[in-house]
Parts: sequence; C-alpha cells; structure tokens
Amino acid sequence: MRAVEFPHMEATTRNNLSRVLSDRGHTRGRRLCLDALELRKQQGAEIPIAFAYNTLALIDNDHMRPDLGWRESAIAVAYFRQANHPRGLGLALLQLGEALRRLAIHESETYYLQGDLPEAVLETAERATNEAFAIFTEGPASKEILRRVEAMIEKGSLERDHLHIEEETQKAKRYREALYYFDQAVRLAREIKNNRLELDATVNIAWTHYYFEKYDRVGEALQEAEKLLPPDCQITGKPPFPSSERDDLYVYQLLSKMHGLRGRMALHQFHSQGEKLKKEVSDKEARRRLLREDSQAQKYLREAAQAYVLALAYAQLLSPRSSALSVIYDALYNSLKEFNLTELEDFQKYVREWRKHYQVRKLRTSDLADADVFLQQTFGLEGVAQA
Repeated sequence: MRAVEFPHMEATTRNNLSRVLSDRGHTRGRRLCLDALELRKQQGAEIPIAFAYNTLALIDNDHMRPDLGWRESAIAVAYFRQANHPRGLGLALLQLGEALRRLAIHESETYYLQGDLPEAVLETAERATNEAFAIFTEGPASKEILRRVEAMIEKGSLERDHLHIEEETQKAKRYREALYYFDQAVRLAREIKNNRLELDATVNIAWTHYYFEKYDRVGEALQEAEKLLPPDCQITGKPPFPSSERDDLYVYQLLSKMHGLRGRMALHQFHSQGEKLKKEVSDKEARRRLLREDSQAQKYLREAAQAYVLALAYAQLLSPRSSALSVIYDALYNSLKEFNLTELEDFQKYVREWRKHYQVRKLRTSDLADADVFLQQTFGLEGVAQA
C-alpha cells in the first residue's frame, strides 16, 4: 500500500494488523493502531476513524488497560451514533461495556473510577452491553452470529461480575442469568463451529461457579473445557513441548485462566484446612506445625503450586508480555500475602518441584528482543533464516 501510495487501504491494513498482533498477545500492535488512526484523521473519514478508536479500545481491553479502553470506545460510540452506523455502534458498545465492567470490579484499578461507585459503573456497563446485545440480536446486524456470541459472553460476564457487589438476596438470580447467557453462547458457537468462543464461554462458566461458591461444579466445567483443547497444546513435562508458534494461540490464554482457577480453588481448600485447625487448636505454633503435617492440607498446597506453575507457563507461551501474567501474579500475591513464613517456604518448595517436573525452562517462548521478527510483524518484510 505504501509503494502504490494508497493511504486509505494502508490505514485499514495497519488497523487490521494491529488487531491480529493483539490477539497473539503482542502489545506492539497498539503503535500500529495509533498510526492507522492518524492516517484516518488526515483523510477525515469519520466511520474509519471510529473503527480505529474501537480497535484501540479492543487492544487496551485485551491488555488489561480499561482505564484507556473506556475512553476510546466512548469516542467510537459517539462517532457511530452520529453516523447512524448500527454495526459499528454495537461493536463499540461491547468494548465500552467490557472496559467499564473491568474498572468496576478490579480492586487494583478502582482509583480510575474517580469517585464513582462500582455499582454505578456496572449499571452504565449494563446499559452499553444490553444495547449492543439488542443490535446483534435484532435488525440487519443480527446476521452476524459471531458478534451475537460475543455479546452473549459479555452479558454473561456482566451478570457474573455483579456477584462481587450484589446483595445476597440477588446473587442467585445473577448466577442463573450468567449461566443462561454462557450456555447460549456455547450452543451458538458450536453451531458456527467457532472453537475459540465455545472454549471462552465454557471457561467463563467455570469461573461463574467459582464466584457463586458452587465449588463442586467448577471441576465439571473445566473438564468440558478440556475436551475442546487440541491435543498438542498441553504441557506434560515431556517432549515434544508446546510451541509459541501456532495459529490458535488463544488456547494458551484460556489454559492460563483454567489453571489460574484451579490454583485459586486449591488455595481456598488449603485455607479452609487452616481455619478448621484454628477452631481446634489455640496455640499458633502448634497449629502451624499441625498444618504442615496435615497430608490433606499439603496436598492442596502442592496442587496450588502445580496450577500456578502451569498458569504462568501458558501465559508465557502466549507472550512474555501477556497481560495474563499480571493477572496470575496479582491473584497469587493476594493469596500468598496472608501466608506465614513456613507456608511460603512450603509453597516455594512445591513450585520448584513442579517447574522441574514440567521442564519449564525448555519451553520456547517469543523472543521480544528479535528485531527481525519485529520488522516482519509490523512492516511485512520477509523473514530470513536465523543463524
């Protein structure tokens, strides 16, 4: 496009390429999207400008920057409303709903709310998501089944995240609604043979059970998700090792979420064992000794270490700069900060055992310092044989 001086298509191509790079875990796609946005501003076409802002929002939502994503998607919404462009409006509303939902529930990001209550932000997210869902369910845009599935997943995610702040009397209703939308998303994704969205919705079902404390159902949902995984993507500790060069890199992101959930479950069970001992033994030192000698408690701690080692390894396979890494480390820190020194040392011992068992050091991940790959991915230059 640069060679033939076709700036309109150059901007479109850069915009689309930025989306692909983001899907593959690369934050470098953002600079391409900003470049496309500037080109489109020079051209002055409002709908392409709106799509560029929406792609920026999608990239920032992908990489856990909802503080940026909600502003970009709000600009896109304004452009699409003015242009009376329902499909674009639906896409932008989905990104706006997702960004606001994440801002409302992530404790580490609440300062971005600038004084707004999480309930109010979630209410705004719900309005945006409901409007997007209506656009992809009724009218011309309803022919895009894939977008309807995405809207269903966002609806389910919104209902699930209400569980964080909802009054006890309303939680059961939110739980049922979340499962309804996720189940519908699974069914539709299966109909259109979209494995990515079917797997995404199934993993979200498992997390919904977890947040509603239906722990007995979490394992069932994770087993269903595992049936959707290709056989060559799982880390076994034996060669051949999974590669970071594959077309369906999304499996690593979802495997990271699955094992992160298993880690939370195991640490919850370990904590429950400790709470039982608190009721039975008043002496703190004696209680710590008994917990260390408790085979069931140690089994849970060992399972948690295994799960987090795998969750981090899959996130690393997606990309060494994957936002999934930060998500896992935040969750792990919040759990481990309550541990005493003995518990921390035991957890570290198990982590080292599992890293050795899975031969994590032998996993080949993307080399972010490879300038040749950068040139291939951002300028389309042909690759050369590596020395």
